[in-house]
Amino acid sequence: MINFDMGYATKPGEIILDYLDFYGFSQKWLAERIGCTEKHICKLVSGEAPISADIAVKLSTVIGSSADFWLSLEDSYKIYKASLAQKKQAEREVNSDAYNKIPYSELVKMGWIKPTRNSVEKVLNLYGFLNITSLDLVLKTQSVAFRKTDDERVNDYAVAVWLQKGENDVKQMRFDADYSERKLKDSFSELLDIAYKMPKDFFKKTVDVLAECGVILIAEKYLKGTYINGATRWIGNNPVIQLSDRGKSDDRVWFTLFHEIGHILKHGKKEQFLNMDKNDKSKKEKEADDFASETLINHVTYESFLKKCNNGISKEKIVSFSDEHKISPSILVGRLKYDRIVEYSMFSEIHRKVKVID
Repeated sequence: MINFDMGYATKPGEIILDYLDFYGFSQKWLAERIGCTEKHICKLVSGEAPISADIAVKLSTVIGSSADFWLSLEDSYKIYKASLAQKKQAEREVNSDAYNKIPYSELVKMGWIKPTRNSVEKVLNLYGFLNITSLDLVLKTQSVAFRKTDDERVNDYAVAVWLQKGENDVKQMRFDADYSERKLKDSFSELLDIAYKMPKDFFKKTVDVLAECGVILIAEKYLKGTYINGATRWIGNNPVIQLSDRGKSDDRVWFTLFHEIGHILKHGKKEQFLNMDKNDKSKKEKEADDFASETLINHVTYESFLKKCNNGISKEKIVSFSDEHKISPSILVGRLKYDRIVEYSMFSEIHRKVKVID
């Protein structure tokens, strides 16, 4: 990575000029020996003309050092100038909307980016983290981050940063399995068994099951201002499900997971989806919700429970029915709350807080 604090890079022309001055030679003298015009030598010395491979070979013959030396000198100077230009751009972007809305200090606390008090260094660090060359490109490179809700609390730039963190992590992973829709559908029984038993390493087991299907499952720390539960997109040939660890109870984890799986199965590769706290859900978001509800507890099983409880729902009935049908009692309660059959304050003791990030 370029060190933007480098003080100076030597112009190739200065080396040429030093040589001529030391021996008392003129630029005309050099032009005659290289076989070009004096004007071209003047441009080489001033930096207006770059050192080409042909000129590098000729300088090596006339002045000395290798052709690689002259080309390397030229390349180093070009990189230096480009670095200065990028630093000046970063100085301008310190006052940009993106800079002011990206929660840099929180990213530092989460260990996602290097700490610094220098504003320009912050911008340069964001370039590296976001894999961009200008903060103007943040929302363009993470198209899924464009506003999906009218909720003014949502910080689009924070959403883009959270998604980029997932992308950065996926780049560090290696997945050999190709995506298989058949394997994914066949994995449901194993996933639901994990949901019912909820072992301590449930998330790792879930990651491993989905990996066999060619589905990448990752979890990231919740970033303020995003209001995200999960997201789905394709990176390469694999679907990626990214969950946040925001206020996770076991039923919420499983509902979010199967909601995202619903997008994979129903809505193809082209679109990207954000599962956020909002009321104005699109048709496809509702389809994903319905898929999650039906997969976690099919309507026949669910209706049989409601019939058994026509004279009242109790904790004992929930636990007994769940054990009988090998389904998570927390997911059953979540479904009852989602359908507004019971109040959200009821049976909260059945839900379990879980960690998707160690």
